[in-house]
Amino acid sequence: MLKRVVLILLFLGFINVSARASDNVHYELTLGAGAVHFTKDPVLQSFYKNNYVPMYQLNAGVLFYHFIGLDGTLGFVYGKHTLYAQPGVGQQYTLMVYPARLDAVLQLRLRDDQVIYPYIGAGGVATGFYQIASGGGKIVSGYKYGYNWIGGIHILLDPIDMRHVGNLRTEYGIDHVYIDIRIGQDMVNDFHKSSSTGFDFSTQYIIGAFGFEF
Repeated sequence: MLKRVVLILLFLGFINVSARASDNVHYELTLGAGAVHFTKDPVLQSFYKNNYVPMYQLNAGVLFYHFIGLDGTLGFVYGKHTLYAQPGVGQQYTLMVYPARLDAVLQLRLRDDQVIYPYIGAGGVATGFYQIASGGGKIVSGYKYGYNWIGGIHILLDPIDMRHVGNLRTEYGIDHVYIDIRIGQDMVNDFHKSSSTGFDFSTQYIIGAFGFEF
């Protein structure tokens, strides 16, 4: 009998600890767009023509106690450019770049309902690319590794309509809705200095995103 009571108490304690732990784990999902600048490669700067070109980004992360976490992003940059071997004779190239990043993140968040709070992070990046010439020309593709840093702010939108946020929490499990403004820098060719051939995908970027915290 005593053994059964002890087992029941241990089981209830495990459930209680698990519930508390789950309250301290939160998930984030954002979708945004911004601009990216290729800082080192003159070929890429010429290809995309402008100093800053559009980039689209999907982000997913996990937070512990609202302070520390892991942040994963997938970006996408697309462009076309015509290169001329001689006047009037050119070929159009399409180049897609998709950086994938994984960062450790630290947030300055003192309370759950803090409206504005900054964050910083650093980690690794793998930048893939896919280039094809018009008319079924040669395809060039690959990827390079590097490291990166990020920084930004979250702006909670909850105070605008607390009733609507309450409905989202009840129906979909969404605790907070926010705007994410982020800047970052990728250092790609510095990672493997012995294999610096090809494109240098080092960049600076700024992203604005709409996000949810679960």
